Amino acid sequence: MKQRYVLKFIGLIFIFYLLNVQHKLAAQQTPIYTHYMFNGFVINPALAGVDGSKVINLSTRQQWVGYEGYPRTNWISYHARILKRRFILKNSFGSKKYKPKTSGKTAFGAYFYNDRNGVIGRNGGQVSYAYHTFFNRRTTQLSLGLSAQLYHLNFNRDLMILKNENDPFLNSVGRMNYFIPDFSIGANLLGRSYFAGITAAQLLQSKFKIYGQDLGGYKNPRIYYVMAGYKYYPYQDYLIEPSFLAKVNEQFKYQVDFSLKVSYNDNLWMGISYRSNKDIITLLGFKYSNFYFSYAFEYPTTSLKSQNYGTHELSISAIIGSSEKRFRWKDRY
Repeated sequence: MKQRYVLKFIGLIFIFYLLNVQHKLAAQQTPIYTHYMFNGFVINPALAGVDGSKVINLSTRQQWVGYEGYPRTNWISYHARILKRRFILKNSFGSKKYKPKTSGKTAFGAYFYNDRNGVIGRNGGQVSYAYHTFFNRRTTQLSLGLSAQLYHLNFNRDLMILKNENDPFLNSVGRMNYFIPDFSIGANLLGRSYFAGITAAQLLQSKFKIYGQDLGGYKNPRIYYVMAGYKYYPYQDYLIEPSFLAKVNEQFKYQVDFSLKVSYNDNLWMGISYRSNKDIITLLGFKYSNFYFSYAFEYPTTSLKSQNYGTHELSISAIIGSSEKRFRWKDRY
């Protein structure tokens, strides 16, 4: 009972902070992930190994296809629970002996990505550690995660259109080439029929620099994600899953995705999403053996719709581990 009130109190503090945060920083474009409900690990490090399976994911996103220099992102990720049996040394009645121990509370993960948006490119990755524990009679799992990132920022001078070809500042920008470190933290609650998580990203607020000099004081603002969903089984083989993903920065500029996914026997699924920028998204996917294939098409309803061919995102996952045992909490962990 006390743990429940503590979690509610933490949630209220987090919401209060979001509503009262100081508006000091400009927004920095970060990649968008439409398939967050399939691979939320790339957003929240606490989801590494969250259900006990080993997950390998390969995804690509092509945004506003048709525009010259349109945004595109490719990434690959892997995360897994550490479920190996080990032996620990125990003292028993004055003698020492080895006793088997099953480790199941920790997990790790990593992902690497390539992101290109016009003249700006980023190549990087992150490694994550997560800790999972149970409470409320083992019906609810609390996960905490930490990730360390390092990405390589570059500007493509060949794609720049300059009015003054001899401008020393813009020419130096064209030669920018450096690495930027950062950290993220996350928490997640997972029950038999729901999940809810929060993430704080870009904690270091790393500054942009040219040859060691600050680029006008610009730096990455912190970004906060809130992700939640509910699972409802109207019939034995059918699953209805509403969910949402909210992203907000410290200027309180936000973006929210509302999604509804319907699955049949975990082999076929379709869904629809609405994004706060007025994009409408459709999802289709299927399972073959241990592989999950999913495709998303985003249709803009604003004036942009006549100037591009929409946004396309493809996700392929390989899930290793028994899906039948995935939510048998006591048996699995």
